[in-house]
Amino acid sequence: MRTIGIDKINEFEVSYQANAISGVIMEWRSNGFKNSVDEMNSILFSILKRYKFY
Repeated sequence: MRTIGIDKINEFEVSYQANAISGVIMEWRSNGFKNSVDEMNSILFSILKRYKFY
């Protein structure tokens, strides 16, 4: 198996995070924006904190 450099991993991690955040926003929209901005901030931060994506 070929070794992948940390810079390449970081590129993929940034892409993964951006798409995850977009997915949360799309889900919020599909639910009719029922959650407040503050609730969404807490939800997103909790997700990112759980997976240490910050």
